[in-house]
Amino acid sequence: MIAEGGRIYLSKDAFTRPEHYAAMDPRLPQFLAVRDRIDPQRTIRSAQSVRMFGDPP
Repeated sequence: MIAEGGRIYLSKDAFTRPEHYAAMDPRLPQFLAVRDRIDPQRTIRSAQSVRMFGDPP
């Protein structure tokens, strides 16, 4: 699926690994840059951000 340009629907996902998501979303670096600027301390987080981006629990 990744090799064919597939995408994941994050609101329904509970299993995708971070490296797979990074391969599927070419906009991820821009999102992470904005997030770093807005919330560098990672005070805004969710179970999904902990799983997908390694945010502290």
